[in-house]
Amino acid sequence: MYRLKEKQSECVIINESEDLLYIERQSSLWAVSKKDLTQQLLADNLKDCHTVYTLGGNPVLHCDGALTAILVDGTQKVMGEGWYANAQIGEDLLVTDRSVRPNQLLRLNAAGQEVWRQHIALGVQHIVQGDSLYYIKKDGPRVRPNVINRLSLATGEHRELIDLDPRYLAEVPDKDRYDHAFYQLMMANDKEVIAVVNGNKVIAVDAHTGDVTRELTHFTNRNGNLLPVDLSGPVDGGFYGGRRYILLGNMFASFDASSGSLTMLQHPLKDTAGSGVYVYSSHLAKDRFHIKARMTEGSQHAINCIGIFDIAQEAVTWITEVPMAPGATLRTAPYGNDQYLFVADSNNVLYIYERN
Repeated sequence: MYRLKEKQSECVIINESEDLLYIERQSSLWAVSKKDLTQQLLADNLKDCHTVYTLGGNPVLHCDGALTAILVDGTQKVMGEGWYANAQIGEDLLVTDRSVRPNQLLRLNAAGQEVWRQHIALGVQHIVQGDSLYYIKKDGPRVRPNVINRLSLATGEHRELIDLDPRYLAEVPDKDRYDHAFYQLMMANDKEVIAVVNGNKVIAVDAHTGDVTRELTHFTNRNGNLLPVDLSGPVDGGFYGGRRYILLGNMFASFDASSGSLTMLQHPLKDTAGSGVYVYSSHLAKDRFHIKARMTEGSQHAINCIGIFDIAQEAVTWITEVPMAPGATLRTAPYGNDQYLFVADSNNVLYIYERN
């Protein structure tokens, strides 16, 4: 399906937009067209580069200690020292101000003006749904893994939606390691937020009251057999066609919010030749996932493969081993589109694959 077109050294993939791939090369930020591979220098002599967003039509990222906009003429405009962008909200940005203690969360509109500012420090997990942000919050240096929070993106008003400890602390599987219940956010809609609790239970929480409305402890496969939930890591996959799909490890599953069903669609994962595949991460691209994986047979557990998982076919339709140097490993799942795939390894080599 794809062939290796070229390799480029000293490249780190930052992230992508619909049309562009952002990469760092020798302290410079470049935008690569996902249509024709042309490259544009956005900024040079940078100390560091973080995720690129847009504000007022300009690329914006945290670099050299500040949130910085790169204007059309190539000049840089500092938005705020110690500011880090967290999420794109339409044309606005959600930003953490780390220059103050405790940290503060603010919303910037497209003109760069503050809409609101609150004393909130986000943890690593958050989901934007409509006018709401569901998130893990930090209290000082400590993350509160047991509390699902809800924030109004319009006003900045926030509250604890539910503390999971009273109900789920007794079910934590490893109390020597975890002193709180913990969760991974999976999806949200206007009525509820869905999360995996303690790695072994999927719950639905009412988005307004914080009440637990459903609990699922098993997947049901197509034969009606029950398989226990085991989702101890970040829940990779994505939302497509009204369902939340999970593509993780050696399984492919779906959660249907309308019926509350959790269905195992394929386990274990196999490629078109019948060989086992283990997925470490994925990026959703329209009706398929771009995956970072390893083959489970004869691979010595090397994370050295990229591939395509087709949602409609429920199958890995293409997979290949990336020709990396010994000891190297892939950093993330591939970015790209129908025409090109981009992936980088731990030696900062960028591999560009072209559709046959």
